[in-house]
Amino acid sequence: MRRIVIIALLVGMAGCADQMLPNDRAAGSIAGNLGVQPGDITIVQRTNDGPTNTNFLVEARGLPGRFVCTINGGNIMTFGLTNGAACHRPGA
Repeated sequence: MRRIVIIALLVGMAGCADQMLPNDRAAGSIAGNLGVQPGDITIVQRTNDGPTNTNFLVEARGLPGRFVCTINGGNIMTFGLTNGAACHRPGA
């Protein structure tokens, strides 16, 4: 019975990634990687890649083109902690 309750809690909390890693917090990490201010970041698209990575397609004011950025963590498995964003140009 205890195992079922724990599994149910984990599955229920798996959808909390957006709440544990909100876009403004992600923008701060991405801005640090790109060398701009968090207010200069526009998140175009956000997708989850497996249980621990979140990918962002972003534009940064003052920098040409778009960037693909990955943030590891920010979910229930990591208690909301993240590694810094890793960014690159699409296709690079």
